[in-house]
Amino acid sequence: MTIAQFQDKQRIGWSRTRKWMFYAGLILIGVEIQGNYWNTEILYTFNQNPQNLEIIQQCPSLRQGVYKPTIYLQTAFLQSLYGSKFDPVPYVPMTRIEIPVENGQITIDSLAVNQKFLRSDKSENPNQKTLIILHGLTGASECNYIRHTVLYANRKGFRVYCINMRGYANSKMLSGQPTDYSKLDDLLAGVNYIKSQNPDAPLYMLGFSMGSLQIVKFLGKYKDVIKGAVAISCPWDIYTLSQEIKKPSKFIYNMAITKNFIRNMKWNIDLYQKAGIDNKLRNVIEFKILMKQ
Repeated sequence: MTIAQFQDKQRIGWSRTRKWMFYAGLILIGVEIQGNYWNTEILYTFNQNPQNLEIIQQCPSLRQGVYKPTIYLQTAFLQSLYGSKFDPVPYVPMTRIEIPVENGQITIDSLAVNQKFLRSDKSENPNQKTLIILHGLTGASECNYIRHTVLYANRKGFRVYCINMRGYANSKMLSGQPTDYSKLDDLLAGVNYIKSQNPDAPLYMLGFSMGSLQIVKFLGKYKDVIKGAVAISCPWDIYTLSQEIKKPSKFIYNMAITKNFIRNMKWNIDLYQKAGIDNKLRNVIEFKILMKQ
């Protein structure tokens, strides 16, 4: 066999390999779509009391028991990628106020009630339902997922408040001490302020990720303050999650979270540096260790 014949045979073999790799990729994509788009039964558990049954009857998505993701966003990874990199951040004309807390401050961004829900004299109803939104670990009211939620709630007639923890959403910190998520002090300060501004309004809460964990803790102590709450993607087992994110397969998530931490730190880098913390972090675990020093 000549060299030219060998090279031709090698090219043909590689061409066939690429073709079968392409077909295998299509099959895997098809299996993924089939598993996510057609096998869509929702599994959920709840206490079967009259109140919960009435709630489910009012939620078509739960009553029908199916969920169909967007055809080109079948996996959680693709949905996270699209939401963080490609989905545009809508403009929301929110008003900000600073709330003092121990050794620092938090901020609250609010959006007034949609005009179509105002009274005949164009004033707000003091009994207007009010929604408090809590952000996740690395992004607050400046992020698209929060702003889309604000706009949706506004269209449904809610007065909306977003509580930003210390240093989030380009807010100024008064010390190098971030919010301690093991405590409810900062959240309680925010809720108390909102309650003081709307004493007759029913309060609802909605939280994402770490914000949802705060809600669950809050309801355990102050459930009588809130009429209803939703916890989305709640990290029930923090230890297991901290071990999971160390795995090589979670490298992209680890780096993305770390990048967002550094972005938040840069808004108040002078205070962090005074506290002995710099922004040269390699992963989210290093950030957690530094925060405990």
